[in-house]
Amino acid sequence: MKKQISLIMTVVLVFLLACSGCGSAKMNEAQMSAGADIAAPENGVVRPGEKVETETSGTGSSMVTDVITVTAGEAEGGERGSDKIIYSAYAELETQSFDETVAAVQELVDRYGGFIESSSVTGADYHKSAYAGRSARFTLRIPRQHFAEMTDGLSELGNVPYYESSAQNITPRYSDTTSRLNALRIEEERLFVMLEKAATIEEMLSIEARLSELRYEIESLTSTLQNWDSLISYSTLELYIREVADYTEEVPVQRSYWQQVGDDFRRSLQSVGDFFLGIFRFVVGGAPVIALLAVIVIPAGIFLRRFLRSHRRPKDTEDKE
Repeated sequence: MKKQISLIMTVVLVFLLACSGCGSAKMNEAQMSAGADIAAPENGVVRPGEKVETETSGTGSSMVTDVITVTAGEAEGGERGSDKIIYSAYAELETQSFDETVAAVQELVDRYGGFIESSSVTGADYHKSAYAGRSARFTLRIPRQHFAEMTDGLSELGNVPYYESSAQNITPRYSDTTSRLNALRIEEERLFVMLEKAATIEEMLSIEARLSELRYEIESLTSTLQNWDSLISYSTLELYIREVADYTEEVPVQRSYWQQVGDDFRRSLQSVGDFFLGIFRFVVGGAPVIALLAVIVIPAGIFLRRFLRSHRRPKDTEDKE
């Protein structure tokens, strides 16, 4: 009897193991077939091992999750580009011919195929105003291959007392964003397939909600990549132009203590001289107004003084009586 029971249990155990093996094989086959239906995007780069999860409602309140793994062959579908570097620079320019310099900036931009993103001009002509001269600010976008030529040519427009440049390598962020975008597009395609096969309204609503989220993320990442592409293709030059009477002198780096004292003393004398020259210019320039005020104020003062005296005398006489 015991041998028969043991034999029956052995047969049942073997049967259960066989069923489990068949189920695993079918599941692996289904996953392989699902992965085979997915094609890598034509553009962009997707890293090997990238997983995309899509969810749809099953029976009841349970959720069924499909995991899609992007293989190495799919990741190589996108072309590997060069490093993504954003070049930018800031320069200050002094000029004694403001109008000609502004026109020359426009000519340089046109020569190198760039464009002026923004510009502004403030102030009055230095030679016609008692105050500081005019100034202009430009934000220039120059094709990357001509950016160095553009910045090197600034010295032809005037004196360049200050210049700085920077290069920002965004290759890792660009690659990660591209991979994320491609993964989202793969997930979107899978969801469209699931939406066609949805059997209940709950499944359709769940898939459409996820599709709405995906569209927002895809648009955001696409906008980010487009902005980066623009900054990479067209480098940015911030240019400040100032109209001056005299250019800033170049001071050698190595200066002794007494040379520095002499420089400070000369600058102080120049500041004092500029102050008195400004006062003299103001007085001479405002002479007509000053003369007009004198003609009005002096007679008015004399009349007021006599009027006050005439009203004081009767009061003094009454006090004496």
